[in-house]
Amino acid sequence: MRVGMNYRDQTARLKEVAALHHTGKRCVVAFMGDVHFSGFQFLERVELACGHTVDTVPGISSAQMMASRGRVCFDETAFLTFHRRGDVQPFKRHLIHALEDGRNAIVIPRPWDFMPRDIAAHCLEHGIDGARPAEVWEALTQDEASWSGRLDECTAEFSDLSIMLIRAPAEFPSQLDSPESGALAGNA
Repeated sequence: MRVGMNYRDQTARLKEVAALHHTGKRCVVAFMGDVHFSGFQFLERVELACGHTVDTVPGISSAQMMASRGRVCFDETAFLTFHRRGDVQPFKRHLIHALEDGRNAIVIPRPWDFMPRDIAAHCLEHGIDGARPAEVWEALTQDEASWSGRLDECTAEFSDLSIMLIRAPAEFPSQLDSPESGALAGNA
C-alpha cells in the first residue's frame, strides 16, 4: 500500500501510516534528500504519529549536491535551511552574520514566502554587498537548472525545489602548506 503526502496534508496522512504501523505493518516514509539536513520537523512529525523514535537512513542532501556543484567546502560555508514552519527570524539573523563574517552560505529556501529572490532582498536590506556572487539551482540530480549572477540580480521566481549559494566575497586561502613555510610532509 502506498500513502502519498505533501507539505500541506502530511500530518493527516502520517496518521494513516501510523495506524498501519500499529497493526504490525512495516512502513517506510520516504523523504527527498537527507532528513537530518532539511527535514527534522518532518522526522518529528513521523515520530509523533508513531509514538516512538524511528530508524533513519541518510540520503544525499541538496546541500551536499550544491557544495559539490559550487565547489565549496562546508568548513568555509554556513548551511541554513528555512524549509521549516514557525519563526525563522533567528535563522535570518544567522544568515546575515555568516555573510558579514565573509563566509559562503548554502541556503534552502522556505516555500513560498522566503524564496531566493526574498533571501537576496533580505540580504541587501541588511547591508550585504549586492555584487556578491550568488547561484540558484533547481531540481538538483533531476532536470536541474541553474542561475548565476550577482546577489542584487537575483529577482526571478524559482520553484520549491531550489537551493541557493551566496558566495564569500573572496576565495578562502589554500589550506595547503607552501614550500616556503617549511611545514611540508617530512619537514615539520
